[in-house]
Amino acid sequence: MDDILTDNIVDLVEEIELELDTGTYMGRPFAIIGWNGAKVMQEAAELIAEPSNLSALPNIVNKAWRGAMALHREYLANTAAAELKETTSTKPRSRKMRLDDAVGSYVIKCPTIVGDWPEYGPVFHLEIKDRPGREGDDGLLSAKMNFGIVEGTMLLSFSKETLNMTSKATRLDAVDQLSRITVAEIPEYHIPSTANDERKDIAIEERVAESRKRSAPASRSKSNGSSPPHKKAKLNTRQVMRGRRRLYFIWRGTEKEDELSVESKGYLDFNDTCTGFKGVTWLDFAAFDRDAGLEDCTFQGFKYETMKPRSVKEETRKVRLSDSDEETAASDLDFNGSESDLEEIPASCLINFQLHHGA
Repeated sequence: MDDILTDNIVDLVEEIELELDTGTYMGRPFAIIGWNGAKVMQEAAELIAEPSNLSALPNIVNKAWRGAMALHREYLANTAAAELKETTSTKPRSRKMRLDDAVGSYVIKCPTIVGDWPEYGPVFHLEIKDRPGREGDDGLLSAKMNFGIVEGTMLLSFSKETLNMTSKATRLDAVDQLSRITVAEIPEYHIPSTANDERKDIAIEERVAESRKRSAPASRSKSNGSSPPHKKAKLNTRQVMRGRRRLYFIWRGTEKEDELSVESKGYLDFNDTCTGFKGVTWLDFAAFDRDAGLEDCTFQGFKYETMKPRSVKEETRKVRLSDSDEETAASDLDFNGSESDLEEIPASCLINFQLHHGA
C-alpha cells in the first residue's frame, strides 16, 4: 500500500477519533474503520485470512446496503413529515414530474458491475444537480456519477433532441434502442432486514403517524363545512414531463481498469414521488464487449438527500487525496457528519478506498 496514501488515511481517522485497520482483499487494498477497535481488527483479520473467498461477499454487500438504505428510509420519513405540514390533505397529490424533481443525491445498486468488479464495493452514487449558472433554463440537468469501475459526468433531459445537441458521438434515436429492456424486467431490490432495522422502521412509522395526528385537528377546524382556501401556486417555468416520468441521459467518463474514455446513453424511469428510479444504460468499453456484444446494464437509484451536501459533510464522507491527477478515494458508505448521527454509525464498516494507486 502506498505509504503516502496510508498516512493521509491515518491522519483523517485520527482527526475524527476512529479506529483503523488495513489489508488486501481480492487483490485490492482495503481499510476498515469504526469506533470499536476490537471489532475493526476482527473484521480486518477475517478478510485477510481468506482474501480470495467470494463466499463472504453477500454479507459485505448486505451490510453496506443496510447502511445506505437507512439513509434512504430516513429521507422518506423526513419528506413525508414535511409534506404533512404543508398540506391539509390526507392523500398525496399526484402531479406531473418537473425537471427539478430529479435533483438530489442517490445511492445506486447495479448487480452487473458488482458481479464483475466486487472490489469497487456494492454501493455507488449519483449526484444530480442544476448546471451551474443555468438552473434548468435550457432543459438540462448535470450529474456526477460513480459506478465503481466507471466514473464521470452525465447530462439529463426530458428531450432527446436537447441531449443530441450536446454530443456528436452518442445519439438518442427517435425509438428507444434500449426499450427492449422494460423497467418491469428490472427486479426490485430487497435485503434481509435485521431486528434493528425493523425497530428503526417502526420508529419512523410512529413519527410520521404522530405528525399526521397533529395536522388532522387543524384540518378539521378549518373546514367548518367548507373547503379551506388554497394558496395560489406559483407559475412553474421549469420543463414538465408529460406522460411517463422518464429522463434521458448521455454520460461520459473513464473506465478505471485501463483508463479508457467511454461515452454512452440511457434513461431513468422515476417512481411517482421521484424518490427513486430504475435505469438502463450500455457499458460500451472493451471489458464489456463479450461474445454476445455490448452488455446492457440495469440499475436502481434511491434518493437520500434533496440538496447538494455541504462541503463540510463531503469532507467527512469522502477522502480526497491530493495527487498529480487529483485521484479521489471514496468510501462505499456515506454518513452525515452531524453529532446527532454518531449513534447511527456501526461499530465498524468496510471502506473501499480504491487504492490501486499508480496501477
